[in-house]
Amino acid sequence: MSSSTPLVKTSVNYSYGDYPLIDADPHFKRVVGYMRPSDYGVIGLATAALPAGICFAEWLDPVKGKFARPSVKFLRVATMLGFAVGFGAAYARSSLRFFGVTENAREYKKDEAQMAARKAAGLEPYGTSSLTPELQEIAAKNSAHSIAGLFIFPWFNFVNHPYHGREQK
Repeated sequence: MSSSTPLVKTSVNYSYGDYPLIDADPHFKRVVGYMRPSDYGVIGLATAALPAGICFAEWLDPVKGKFARPSVKFLRVATMLGFAVGFGAAYARSSLRFFGVTENAREYKKDEAQMAARKAAGLEPYGTSSLTPELQEIAAKNSAHSIAGLFIFPWFNFVNHPYHGREQK
């Protein structure tokens, strides 16, 4: 079976929304590193909301006829699930800023400064990888647009590669 057409390392600056594209396939570290305080608030809110919601549901309609605090194991699982959902939501919010779907002026300025500093230091703009160019291309194809299915199947970009959909000046 032959491979499809190879990816273009740089393409025209295309945005998915009304704001400029920062990165069409951002690395996991960049997405987490560019999170805003409001994104961390989403994580905290979701982490606290799920166990609180379970306690509230137990208070409204007790399982055993009278209110009893849910078991510690159940609340721990609810807290972990709340954290996972909150992290997914915060990751999605940060990724949408990279794609230019939501307002991203702060991230765009930070990215421009970071790329200029890397260029001045003589480094690759998106980092170096120990993978072969073919494997980098495969990794880029697998992780590009993975944010669209984040809550169905979480898939993050952990590979440095040159395929980011944006020309570097």
